[in-house]
Parts: sequence; C-alpha cells; structure tokens
Amino acid sequence: MEKPAIETPVRILTLASPDAFDTVEADDIEACRRAFGFSPSEFAEQLGWSVRKYQRTLEAAREDRFAERDVALAVRGLVDLLIGSSSEGESNSVTESWTTPIAGPDSRALFGKRVVPDIMSNILDECGEWTAGVTPHLLRLVAGRAVRRKLITYGEAATTLEEAHLASRVWPRTLYGMPLGAMCNATMALSRKTGVRIPLLSTIVVKGSGQPGSGVDGMIRKFVKQQETEDRAKEMLARLKRDRDGLIGELQREVFDFGHWPGVIWALGLQQT
Repeated sequence: MEKPAIETPVRILTLASPDAFDTVEADDIEACRRAFGFSPSEFAEQLGWSVRKYQRTLEAAREDRFAERDVALAVRGLVDLLIGSSSEGESNSVTESWTTPIAGPDSRALFGKRVVPDIMSNILDECGEWTAGVTPHLLRLVAGRAVRRKLITYGEAATTLEEAHLASRVWPRTLYGMPLGAMCNATMALSRKTGVRIPLLSTIVVKGSGQPGSGVDGMIRKFVKQQETEDRAKEMLARLKRDRDGLIGELQREVFDFGHWPGVIWALGLQQT
C-alpha cells in the first residue's frame, strides 16, 4: 500500500537530542501512525513488529507516561524513512538505492590502477563481528547515495541493509556510527596510500534533523588533521565549535562534488561485495 507524504505536524519530528527521545508519549506514536493513514497492524508491520507488540508498547508507554527511548527512535527512524520515500518519489529498493557504477578508467587511474583490499580487511579485523559484516555494504550504499548527490538517514541506511538481509536489526539506529567510523578509516587509509584526497563520506549520513550525529565530530577532527595544513586544520577545528552546521555543509558538498566514488569502491576491492 502506497502512503502519502506526511501532512500532520508530529511532535516526534521536532526532537533532536538523544535525551529528548525519553519524552515520547503513546499519543506521539499514535499521531505518527494516523499521519500516514496506517492501521495499527500496518504500522506494526512497517516497524517489523506484531500488532500485539505494538499494542503492548502503547500500553507500557501510557502506564509509564513515556515510551522507552529505543521505541521512540524506532518510530522516528520509520517516519524519516516514510517521509523520504514519499517526498522524493523514488524507489526504496535495494538495487535502486545503492548500486554504484563500475569505476571507469579515470577513477581507476586516479588510484594508480591498483586494488588494495588489505586496507579494508585490516580495519575489519579490528572491529566487532556485527560492525565488520556491515561496513563494506554500508560503504557501497552511502557511496551510491553520494553519486546521486543525496543525503541518507541512519534509519534509511539501516532498513535498506536489513531488507537485503545484509545486517541484523539493531536499535538505536545511531549504532550505525560504528561501521560509519570504520568505513571512513578505510577511505582515509586509502587516501594516505594513494595521495588522493577522499572526502569524509559519513557526513552525508544524517539524523531526522538533517544533521549527522555527534559521533561524526571525532572523525572530522581526524580528517582535517590528515588532509589540511596545520593552519587550515586549526581554522576548521575552531569552526567545528562555533559553526558546526556550516562546516558540515561544506564537507557534504565536497562529498557530492567528488567524482570518483566508484573508484574508491573499486580500489578497496568492494565492487563485487
């Protein structure tokens, strides 16, 4: 069943800080369901729950006054995904969302026409099992979105991989910060190996507010220290404190303007992942 874009103001969309998700009430969850015109069973199905679990969740939220944070984040992630799919008018199929074109001669030449899969394998060896399994697929997904010059939410990324049976379901969705960090460590290592400036890809993965989570700040610090001169790095790190949104906007534009994401996938040996 195809659902329209959300029209009713829903309080959960105004929440930005993690602590704010501790104040989501049962009525907020029901408002999300009604805004999209879902029946309780349809909304439960979208969340991957049984209708009984959905009913128990509402009962618990009413009894305790607020829903558990993981429940609130799950609902917010679904709302973000539904708004994105209906407002952009695009398919959410796995193939459409993340297929990255095979690297052409220009991209391959940029990386010395060498595939260096050891970079990714060495990084994954240091990760936990879930992160190691998710990171290569997440990198391909986000690189594919960068080629299309579009942001992607944590919820959309997670749902895409889960529907493709490439990642087990986890809450909150911000746990995807771990594979996001691993994939950026891989691209920065590739940058050091080849001398190619590769933008910070994780900046285009955002929360419902439209901004990346706070975890990206540490990666920004590593990125600018590696890629910039000392004076330029100091300037950018100062901006991270006083003008975070503006700096992230610049880093996102650099991601979109970089024409060699297929080459990055190829050079890391992930074209056939």
